[in-house]
Amino acid sequence: AVYVPLDVNAPVERQAFMVEDSQARVLLTRSHVSLTSGAQR
Repeated sequence: AVYVPLDVNAPVERQAFMVEDSQARVLLTRSHVSLTSGAQR
C-alpha cells in the first residue's frame, strides 16, 4: 500500500501523471472533489 497525496488545485496533467506513475488501482476521494478527465467513480 502507498499514500499518494493529490493536490486538487494542481493542473490536470500533473494529477494524471501522479496517478499513472504510481500505478494506482484505487483512488479514494471525498464526494465534494471533482474527478479529472478520464476518471470514474
